[in-house]
Amino acid sequence: MEEADDGELLVLRRALSNLKGDKKEQRENIFHSKYTVQGKVCFLIIDGGSCVNVASLSMVEKPNSQATAHPYPYNIQWLNQGKGLQVNSRRLIFFSIGKNYHDEIWCDTIPTDACHMLLGRPWLFDHRLIHGGYLNTYSFSKDGKKITLAPLSPFQVHENKPLNTQTHFGLVSNL
Repeated sequence: MEEADDGELLVLRRALSNLKGDKKEQRENIFHSKYTVQGKVCFLIIDGGSCVNVASLSMVEKPNSQATAHPYPYNIQWLNQGKGLQVNSRRLIFFSIGKNYHDEIWCDTIPTDACHMLLGRPWLFDHRLIHGGYLNTYSFSKDGKKITLAPLSPFQVHENKPLNTQTHFGLVSNL
């Protein structure tokens, strides 16, 4: 079982709802966790409803990673009829969660304050993850080891105080 990494976060997030009491149930919660990239602890969301894997521009600007042109550029549009945002670059991100899970993943890069990295269906399917809905865990095998990712509690999600106060568009929630 891998627990979330500990440390200060680098990006500002907006809370969409207030935390009422110390609820431990996970039924209505998105999977939130923390991971480490080049010694920095970052905030992670796993969302099976997202069609892409995304890294926040504020996260990828901190570690020295080289952007490459996206092989299939596309637009993300928010709920309004505006122009949207062109996604035309991606980065290979090397990261770890806990002591036993180390991986690399291609992420499209966009400005967002929802999280540092959002792992969507491409990551879920490539790793053949099994979602444990009641406890909101994700389990899979990697290098012969069974890995189970545990979520942050709702209290832990709301108590984090990111370092970066720059605000970006909250686009990842509707990918």
